[in-house]
Amino acid sequence: HKDPQNQIRETLVQTDIQSDFSLDIDKNLALKEVKNRIELMDQQKQKIVLSQLTETFEKKPYGWPLFETVILVTVLLKKNLITLQKSNIDLPLEEAAEPLCKQALWKQITILKRLVPDIEVLNKSRDLSKTLFKQMGPNEETALFGYIVDEVTKLELLLKRKEMSLLCND
Repeated sequence: HKDPQNQIRETLVQTDIQSDFSLDIDKNLALKEVKNRIELMDQQKQKIVLSQLTETFEKKPYGWPLFETVILVTVLLKKNLITLQKSNIDLPLEEAAEPLCKQALWKQITILKRLVPDIEVLNKSRDLSKTLFKQMGPNEETALFGYIVDEVTKLELLLKRKEMSLLCND
């Protein structure tokens, strides 16, 4: 990559991360390799530090440029397969560009394999949303969570209004 920092920033704001990788077999294999390494380290309960991960893939048999691994980690982040932490605090996607682009900060970044709820839990959550809100929530986990939070917030406001009107009528 001619400008890896720019590639990281572009990846973080892309809406369709799939299209870039579906055509490039080498990128897909590299992405799978990084994902598998993260999963293996997670299973072994090893702390996954970004600087160590980049160093692993810089050595033989890979020989990748340091930023190549960071770009692939960025793709995994964007696909919601991992979470990044800095000082044990989750790093929001909007704040990830700076630490990913600055090699000096890589030692402070840890990677966590994201726990993905199984389909049964998602379906129970959707069913519950239908029971509570009279409308089935979205299929996708993040969208479903957002939907439930929005609906609960609306209910909370409604209850506060009812409480105020009861207090005013006394």
